[in-house]
Amino acid sequence: EFVQWFKKFFDANYTAAHDYDPVAARDGQPMGNGKTSSTASSGIRAPPVSRPAPVRAA
Repeated sequence: EFVQWFKKFFDANYTAAHDYDPVAARDGQPMGNGKTSSTASSGIRAPPVSRPAPVRAA
């Protein structure tokens, strides 16, 4: 049933004449490289270091 719905949806919305242009889709903006500046702070603190529980002496 889902596959039939998806095929109908795809056929109604897909046009082979319309090629995808990624540069136009992002309005000419350059792609990011996924890195952040080392001087920029995101405001998120690192989680505390977990330490093993102390063991009582007998």
